Amino acid sequence: MRSINKFFWLGLTCALAACTDERPPPQISSARQTIVLDEQLVFVDSTQKQAFLLDLSQDRPKSETGRYELPPRASSTVRRNGHNEALILCAGERELEGAEAAPAALVVIGGDGETREYELGTTSFNTLTQSEDGRYAIAYRSGETPGRTLDNPNELVVVDLDRAPDDEGAITGKTPAGLAHTLTRVLVSPTMRIADEDRRLLVLLSAAEVTVFDLNHLDRRATIVQLDERRNIDPVQVLFSNDQPTLYVRASSSDNIFMFRFEPFLNDEEGNDFQPAINPLSAGGQPHDMALFGSGTAERLLVVAYTQALVIDPATSKTLPVPLRAAADRVLVFSGRSPQDENVQLRALLYSTTESSMTFFDLESTGDAPSDSVEFVTSEQSVQRLIPLVDGEEKSVVLLQDRMVTIVDLQTRTLTPFSTSTNISDALFDPKRKKLWVGPAGEPYIQSLELTTGRTGAELRLDAPITSFLPLFQRDSLLVLHSENLGYLTLVDAERPDRESSLSLRGYFVNQLFDRSDL
Repeated sequence: MRSINKFFWLGLTCALAACTDERPPPQISSARQTIVLDEQLVFVDSTQKQAFLLDLSQDRPKSETGRYELPPRASSTVRRNGHNEALILCAGERELEGAEAAPAALVVIGGDGETREYELGTTSFNTLTQSEDGRYAIAYRSGETPGRTLDNPNELVVVDLDRAPDDEGAITGKTPAGLAHTLTRVLVSPTMRIADEDRRLLVLLSAAEVTVFDLNHLDRRATIVQLDERRNIDPVQVLFSNDQPTLYVRASSSDNIFMFRFEPFLNDEEGNDFQPAINPLSAGGQPHDMALFGSGTAERLLVVAYTQALVIDPATSKTLPVPLRAAADRVLVFSGRSPQDENVQLRALLYSTTESSMTFFDLESTGDAPSDSVEFVTSEQSVQRLIPLVDGEEKSVVLLQDRMVTIVDLQTRTLTPFSTSTNISDALFDPKRKKLWVGPAGEPYIQSLELTTGRTGAELRLDAPITSFLPLFQRDSLLVLHSENLGYLTLVDAERPDRESSLSLRGYFVNQLFDRSDL
């Protein structure tokens, strides 16, 4: 296994430092968050208020990182949707003895090393959500967080990442006036045609309300809808229609699904020019998941509620109940064939992460006898996690179980089990090579499974146990991080996963260790 390291230079530097400076060298924290970009890694060290960029784009990458200073308390780190950039939300800090106050900020680091910083004010924002295209990032507070003397828990900030930090409209603070409960989740809708205008909506969930802002007109007031005047029902899931100005809300303490259809509404200039018409749709008892299928007037809502599934026509509220032999609280909709039907149609897999049995449901073949459209299959063990691998013609799911991995072909409805020597909690789907890669944490081994043939690849032994196992398919590699404060990773060639083709980088934080401003 090839290795690029700096430990010889580290020893020499330490010896020189010992001769010239009695102070101990600064420490590098081991508590880092990692963001994977196309061919770069961004490491965020909240303790040291720093971020590091490691460029892996070269055949033989340099074992060193660039360093960026961060505001205090980096709390949420994600990749920007659709862009080769990392988003780092920093909550900031109140004034302390010997230290000035620092505002909250959103720091953006690109794969090319370019950065920009959006100052967000004094509220301790700790949670970040994005639009699907990555244009908008919304910062808000979630859960108990150390703040200032007074904080409004419903304050949020909308950042337009297509604008520079100093541009007008780049940063917009909003607080829904009159919201009686603390917001719990924030979502951004896809583009919807409402009142003759293409818009995206900012949707806020709280214990009893759904609140809507228009991202096209952030100067306007929010529309706040109380779902149940008698009690809190805790909305937890939102689905947006494929081509209608409609969304659906599921609540954890209600047997109804609430359909919002947005219609034009003449209002004063400060409020939205649309309003939702709300229709509660009965979903049996305790709905636990839902999905949309079809389009236009044929759009339907599928709801699973343990021992039954319901297909609901939103236009007429007509509901078709389908009894299930196996309890289900999750739904996966896909398009494909079945053993009895070679036509490509919409179908669903209904399952639970506590059961070993699953149900296939042919969504376009319910007819007058809906029980004929379901098929029941059973695996050897209960499902701990299901990973969809729906990509083009390849339509499978992986069931992670207790010391077992089972591949379910969604079209033949066959199950292929594989035993494991350890409990696997995660796996990576490689769409280019049609492979499933597994690398259990704490173990020094990686192995692949060809989904088209069911053959297992040769086991690759690494030089150290795996801390985390991540895709770097833009580089045709697998990224393995190992536990070492000074930096240690292995790049595994996805085409030739052997020791000769693998590359280890060690000590890539060493160049930062002695980059000291106090010398």
